[in-house]
Order: sequence, then structure tokens, then C-alpha cells
Amino acid sequence: MVKESQFCFTDILDQLFKGLIPLLITVGCFYLLRKRININWVMLGIFVLSLFLGLIGVV
Repeated sequence: MVKESQFCFTDILDQLFKGLIPLLITVGCFYLLRKRININWVMLGIFVLSLFLGLIGVV
């Protein structure tokens, strides 16, 4: 009997999104800083977003 290799699409998506999310956050912060948004507001936004995502269980 020959074992068939199992194609797991979720593993590939997990590998992609592990690197994609920090990249998107970095690019978003860079974009906001290029638009001359105060660094304190950007840091506060990151803090509030991470707190919110932690409360709803995403992070």
C-alpha cells in the first residue's frame, strides 16, 4: 500500500500569515509616520489595538 501525502492548506496559510501580520503592522506604522502623524499617537494606537485584540482573544 502506498501512503498518500496529505495536503494541508491551513499549514501553508499559518506560515504565510505569521510573517504577513508583522509586515503589515510595520508598513502601516511607516505609512502613518510618513504622513507626519505624531509618533506618540502611533504608539498609543498600537497599544490600544493590541489590548483590544487581547481582550477578544485573537492574540
